[in-house]
Amino acid sequence: GGCAAGSGSTPDVSVPGGPVGPGPEAPDLAGLTATRRHLRALMWDDAGIVRSTARLERARQELAELAAADEVRWARTRWTSEGAELRNLILVARLIVACSMRRRESRGLHYTTDHPWRDNEHHLVDTVMRRMNG
Repeated sequence: GGCAAGSGSTPDVSVPGGPVGPGPEAPDLAGLTATRRHLRALMWDDAGIVRSTARLERARQELAELAAADEVRWARTRWTSEGAELRNLILVARLIVACSMRRRESRGLHYTTDHPWRDNEHHLVDTVMRRMNG
């Protein structure tokens, strides 16, 4: 998957290739709820309205770990709408962080302490997100 502002290259965010389960285990609804709460806190703390490169990098790394753990969960448990929704939330969070890391400016509700100014020359375009691997 990816994001491009204008004609730049896309960030390295992989999109799961598709279902590999469902596995035999019953879903852990309490675990799904806890992971969802953690994801919400992570995005608020590290990728909220006021951002920094360091916090976005920390979010990127933690989201990669969450995505890897979720792939294991997805393969071993029966599929549920709650599990699919968490899977989608993790993917969207990864795309938000990847796009935010590429946009080296502040604009509207996207404010980064490392780049507190607007850059109309490079970023006065729509942000386009595309699935790049299929």
